[in-house]
Amino acid sequence: LHTAYRRQRQMCIRDRAYTAGTFLRAHLYRYTAQNIMTGNEVEFFKRLLRANPQGYVFPQVAMSALIAPTVRNANARLTAFRRISQKRVDYAIYTDKLELICVVELDDRTHNARKDAERDEILMSAGISTLRWQSTYKPSEPDIRRAFESLRPSDAFFSYGSSV
Repeated sequence: LHTAYRRQRQMCIRDRAYTAGTFLRAHLYRYTAQNIMTGNEVEFFKRLLRANPQGYVFPQVAMSALIAPTVRNANARLTAFRRISQKRVDYAIYTDKLELICVVELDDRTHNARKDAERDEILMSAGISTLRWQSTYKPSEPDIRRAFESLRPSDAFFSYGSSV
């Protein structure tokens, strides 16, 4: 009986220490919520939605959700994964059957042309096209729709209809 009581007491102390540790860690690091997109990106997101009415537009998608290294060697695969693990695309454009049409990047003054070209090359190696538009000159919905039409496979399961 004495041993059972001691074991229960130790568990209780350990649980309290764990709870206290979690509490302390939660207060050691403070966070604040932030917007997923800027106002300019939100406006363009809505434009993309209107240009792709039967499909889907996903903002801020991790590149590792879109592509994966195909290298067999574990070290080389890890190196290749690390090249994309911290990168995101502005928008991923999908058909109504969730087939990827392309990636859209809205370039502003913070974009680096060399890094953008490397990023486009990585996506193209997986067969994914990138459409880039300048944030200061965004295309109209019909222009966006035509760009999507030119990239999607001819046997895609959706159509934009005669509104093009």
